[in-house]
Amino acid sequence: MTTTVDTNNGAPVKWAGTGLGPTVITWSLATANIPSQSDEFRKPPAFSEFITPASLSTYLPPIQQAFAAWAKLANVAFVQVPDSAIADIRIGFANLMPQFIGHVAFEFDGQNHFSPGTVLQIENPLETAVTPSLQYITGTTVLQDLVSQIGRALGLNGSADDPASIVAPTLGMQNLVPDAGDIAAIQSLYGRPDTNPMSLASVFNGANVSLQDFAPPTMTASMTQHASVGSIFNDPPPMVMPLLPG
Repeated sequence: MTTTVDTNNGAPVKWAGTGLGPTVITWSLATANIPSQSDEFRKPPAFSEFITPASLSTYLPPIQQAFAAWAKLANVAFVQVPDSAIADIRIGFANLMPQFIGHVAFEFDGQNHFSPGTVLQIENPLETAVTPSLQYITGTTVLQDLVSQIGRALGLNGSADDPASIVAPTLGMQNLVPDAGDIAAIQSLYGRPDTNPMSLASVFNGANVSLQDFAPPTMTASMTQHASVGSIFNDPPPMVMPLLPG
């Protein structure tokens, strides 16, 4: 099967680039719930908890690893910035429905470019416990969840008909890492990375991630969507730039 991408009127939806070098996408650790910047009538999904200084050392590494993994598969660059309404992807916790561990909500403009303020939620560890190695009680890892949700935030659209895709609705042993369809789809949006081709194992090892870090999960990533004029909310990029202070 082939991984699909989000589209509007037949055209792909993606982050805007300058055409010179990689597409630069900023991300932040959310510190507040911020109203939609492009649709005054739309209220983005709320974070229930934020990644505080106490949990920073636990959750920042897998977040960085997940971005680094995608950064080696397509011509995109990620930069961490202080949280604000203009950060492209904002990350935090949410009390999701049972059996769901991730959710992404985004808007896009009339040129089919994502708008700043994409909300990326992972399951609140205060509601669904995780082990010290960041596994949910069912075995799903936070890292695999993050890789999946970031893929969605970049424009990939999974399907139950393609269970091997990292953005498929259900995460499991069959989709521990992005598959060939995911790589083809992400490169159709952003182009090939400015590096030599490398195997999936080297991609994840290069991000200080071992395939053993992914455990068999049984939970599901949220995948629903509803559209309004010029925007869409969808349930549930390759140079890694230096982090900025804050």
